[in-house]
Amino acid sequence: MTRRQAGAGLLGLLMGAGGLLVGIGGHPPAPVRFAWAAGAGRVVAPAGATAPAVPAPRGTVLPTVAPTTGNRPRVAGPTADHRLARPPSVSAATIDRVLAGYGSPAAGQGATFYDLGVQYGIDPAYALAFYVHESSAGTRGVARFTHSIGNIRVTPGYANYEGYRAYATYAAGIEDWYQLIKELYIGEWGLTTPSAVTLRYAPWGDRNNPVQYATTVTALVDRWQP
Repeated sequence: MTRRQAGAGLLGLLMGAGGLLVGIGGHPPAPVRFAWAAGAGRVVAPAGATAPAVPAPRGTVLPTVAPTTGNRPRVAGPTADHRLARPPSVSAATIDRVLAGYGSPAAGQGATFYDLGVQYGIDPAYALAFYVHESSAGTRGVARFTHSIGNIRVTPGYANYEGYRAYATYAAGIEDWYQLIKELYIGEWGLTTPSAVTLRYAPWGDRNNPVQYATTVTALVDRWQP
């Protein structure tokens, strides 16, 4: 699990490119994050890299892939309490549109978000919303260089970029977020909604506000519904 920098809540939202809801603030170049030991409920200080760092140097524009193809539709809308373990409430094409609207380096990864969400049983709209909230879809902070959607503090076995987990591809970074949420937050801790997850994902302190974080995530998901 990770500690998160205080994200911009509804008071910190502006309309971005293409009429998309944009979270602002709470994204300095080096936000504070920690990984939690699975099942232990305690903070683990970063122990340094145990694998070689993989992100590109600062200023490097990361490559994108071709937009989504194939039929990956919206299946069902979100529940009133925004349970994460749901079928997709957005299509892969909608994910691509949102990423493109933010000028995200992950533009074109709609199929990856969608397919891994289906694989892990989590609505991909929430993965996208966390990504937008954490780094304005990879356009701010360390996420520009790590292929990460969640700004997760490095732990043994992961490549290290300035104290954060770094991945060789967006597919790897996206899957790691889904696996963390599915296995630890939902599977071990029984946290099934953004309001429950963010209390541990972005606990109070270090300028975090988990209530605003959850409110922003759910507002984004609702915004993307037809």
